[in-house]
Amino acid sequence: MTLALTMPNTGSHAVQFVWPIADDSMTLNQLVDEATPELIGFVTAQNASLAGPPMWTVAEAAETAGWETHAPGLVLIAVAPVQPVSFADDTDEVAVHRAIRGDRSISLTDAELVAAVRVGTERLHLSDREIGARLELSGRTVLRIRTKHEIPAALGADRQVIAA
Repeated sequence: MTLALTMPNTGSHAVQFVWPIADDSMTLNQLVDEATPELIGFVTAQNASLAGPPMWTVAEAAETAGWETHAPGLVLIAVAPVQPVSFADDTDEVAVHRAIRGDRSISLTDAELVAAVRVGTERLHLSDREIGARLELSGRTVLRIRTKHEIPAALGADRQVIAA
């Protein structure tokens, strides 16, 4: 179950995710490790990226709106700040997505190339080398594009920078 929330007066968004906990012997870290790829996948599928680390909690299902039928039991809840991935007006989003997924028949404009690097880092969490391989560029060229356009390096599920 997911719930999208708009933060008042800020224009930023948060999404709440809830998972039933089937194995109550797992630690919070184990539950988070298991749920994080699904969270990132959902956010990415919505043309968004994480804007910061999610807040994770465990709660009683009976006390969690919409999850009362799972009682007695526990649920894992994540509230994640998200931001939409935006494209410039002159950018063909379809071409960007095809190119970053490795379609070598696509020719990108400069704006689309920057957008593809942004999608690769922010949505797909790829290293510079991985982005370069998909776009037929060197990792160093991707680093130059990221630096010029102030695109931060990709962060993994553990929120650590993914090395080039």
